[in-house]
Amino acid sequence: MGISSKVVWEKVRVDHFVLKSREEFATKRTRGMALEFPRPDWDAFFDVHDRNEIAVPMPLELVARTKREILVLTRMLETPCLPLHE
Repeated sequence: MGISSKVVWEKVRVDHFVLKSREEFATKRTRGMALEFPRPDWDAFFDVHDRNEIAVPMPLELVARTKREILVLTRMLETPCLPLHE
């Protein structure tokens, strides 16, 4: 569906969702859309895009590596930095 000839998930994966929940959509809706020609029927937009029938499970090793990296980065952020110049 995109411009890539194949999907490769070994290094990185970015998922983008049009909407997450009814509450998040209500907040987003108040900001409007960049292009509104014609103005959308918001309830119909939500109903069309609120689709959960496709499961795309994450590879377990990728989940584990991501959690380890988050832990490393969190610890780095918690470590006080020494000043460059005194």
